[in-house]
Amino acid sequence: MEALRSNVGTELLYNDPLLSPLLDKCKRLSEKIRVRRATQRRVPPSLINVTLDMPSPGICDKLVQLYFRTFDTVFRVLHVPTFQREYEAYWNDDLVSKEAFHQKLLLILAIGTCFYYDDEEKGCPLRSLASTWIFQVQYWLVNIFETGEPNMEVIQVSALLLIARQVDRVGTNLIWISADFPLRIAISEGYHKEPSIHFPHMRPFEAEMRRRLWATILELSLQSSLDAGMPPPISCGGFDCLPPANVDDIELDAMTELHTTTRTLERFTQSTTQIMLVHTVRLRLKNLQSLTTFENPPSYQDTLKLGLEVEAICRPHLALIQSHLSMLSPAEAEPMRFQVKLLDILTRRFLLALHEPFAALAKHDLSYYYSKKVVTESAYRILTYPPPPFQHLPAPVEIDDYSRLQIFGGGIFKHTAWHALASLITELFDDADQSLFVSPLGASEAYLLDVIQKHISILRRQIKAGDLDTEAFMSFTCAAAQVSARVQGSTLTGTVTQTARSSLEFCCSILEKELGAQSPKDSAEVL
Repeated sequence: MEALRSNVGTELLYNDPLLSPLLDKCKRLSEKIRVRRATQRRVPPSLINVTLDMPSPGICDKLVQLYFRTFDTVFRVLHVPTFQREYEAYWNDDLVSKEAFHQKLLLILAIGTCFYYDDEEKGCPLRSLASTWIFQVQYWLVNIFETGEPNMEVIQVSALLLIARQVDRVGTNLIWISADFPLRIAISEGYHKEPSIHFPHMRPFEAEMRRRLWATILELSLQSSLDAGMPPPISCGGFDCLPPANVDDIELDAMTELHTTTRTLERFTQSTTQIMLVHTVRLRLKNLQSLTTFENPPSYQDTLKLGLEVEAICRPHLALIQSHLSMLSPAEAEPMRFQVKLLDILTRRFLLALHEPFAALAKHDLSYYYSKKVVTESAYRILTYPPPPFQHLPAPVEIDDYSRLQIFGGGIFKHTAWHALASLITELFDDADQSLFVSPLGASEAYLLDVIQKHISILRRQIKAGDLDTEAFMSFTCAAAQVSARVQGSTLTGTVTQTARSSLEFCCSILEKELGAQSPKDSAEVL
């Protein structure tokens, strides 16, 4: 954000006598709402293990379905057939270990609310309750670690909590501080060690679940570290756990031994996307290390080599995805559309961060032009939806899952889009400023401007849906207006100031409306 303000000059707006009162008002309103939300999400200790504000079984079924068709396709935490058996027993009061399962269910419901289909502008009581469920589970975990040893169920709860906090806008922005908590638990229990080497007598089912959990927790911790600009959570040589087996859950249920063929990516299964992420995890750890080191920073040749290695691994992944896609009907492609998009942004955001320092040098030295190309292409790919393999398929009738994540997601999902949007605006601005526009994508300025404007519309919908980052919204709308004017050769007189004023007035009206509305606790009765 700071680089964006510096490049396009929006920092001057903060001293404008006409805009400062509006900006201060937005900050005051946002803080009041933030405090009220934080207060409402807290649960009295006496209610921690009580079935608190649970939706009806029918709504729970829908939220569980939404979780399994979205995040479970990328971050494997649970064994689906086992969960389904426990879920049925839970409602029949036949589940013995009900307490731990209840925490997992609360988190799955909280994650599912991000994709729940309702009117985004009227608010959703379920999403307000989701923050309360997350807080409740956090409190439960603290008590568990005070009184006993973590088992696999506790580690599953910790992993689901990391995911839930990435889609919860009421919680803190400092998720990366707690992201190492599940990682340290997993390491303390030996999940970073390859079971076939260190625990040769372990059952194949348990060994495989450990590999899945390790891959998910490491990935989420790595993503959170990049988000915060922090060093990697573990070194490349700090673990030897292999990728999960490329099998569907129903196959794992009956597996008595793990064959070598399950280590290849010859077919697309429920675990394939997670395996693809694992294949680049060590390179992305090196990437993050190079970005956060204070001594011996990488040379440009090192950067090129690292980026090309990541791309070389991803190329056959894309070929497998396209091959699998050719066998699907449009209706079957919906879950895959989501997981392929997440796979792309979770990998590509590292390339964006890796090349960005060198792309800035391309303004004065064309030997860095390749980095400029990578930054522009990566930013464009992150912001473009649906992803390229799906652009020939008809769009979903209803708003699809990834579009919901764009509107209601927080954490790494929101910040990755911010990073890409700021990079694309800055690159386009620099080219227009030098009157030397040559798109590394071969696309016209108007086409790239259209991508930027479409995401500005998404930011506007985020504010309507309850996002409180009004200052970022103003900065992006002003920057987009400024770069649009420069590229099109229009006059800048009054354009940016008027855009800033319009953005802040819009935010103030939304914030005032929320402060005057009934509390989410009251509206929860509709459930």
